[in-house]
Amino acid sequence: MGDPKSFAEKVKSPIDALSEQLTQLVASITEINGQLKLQATQLSALPSIKADVHDVKQQLAAHNSAIARLEKASGSKLPGNNDSKPIEQDFTRCLCVCSYAGIGYALAKKFLEAGDNIIICSRSAQKVESVVGDLKKEYGEQHVWGTVCDVRDGKDVKALVEFAREKFKHIDIWINNAGSNAYTYKPLVETSDEALM
Repeated sequence: MGDPKSFAEKVKSPIDALSEQLTQLVASITEINGQLKLQATQLSALPSIKADVHDVKQQLAAHNSAIARLEKASGSKLPGNNDSKPIEQDFTRCLCVCSYAGIGYALAKKFLEAGDNIIICSRSAQKVESVVGDLKKEYGEQHVWGTVCDVRDGKDVKALVEFAREKFKHIDIWINNAGSNAYTYKPLVETSDEALM
């Protein structure tokens, strides 16, 4: 049979090699397990990431739509906008406060020229009816709505918001074109209705 010591030395080398291979295999399995756990964590965040991507796509579409409307209204490309393909976007829903004359009326017309829909308002029912009638003749019944709103009255503003929701479901652009004699230096959201009157 031979010397037991020499037999042990002959067997030790392959056993050590096998032991080293097993140690490496366990380390590899542990690393793979860690990677799988990381992937599972990343996959669990996927719905949130998809929602974020959807939000970014919506913001980009709104941004592109605004650029397209500005370029259409001005008749020229904006600096830095080298995108030569037209931007496909449906109409924008715009609400312009105090838009029966002046800047507000001019803005309303520009949005209508771009094919957008608009709600106008004024404190005077007569002015609203007159302007809405004129704009509907020029741009079509389906693009112009109007309502009475005194922006100094919080209830009127809430009614304006409800009117806009009823007509449009949501507003893409809200233009506050009303003046105020308020002498406060707070942010508007922190200012009481009474302070604005």
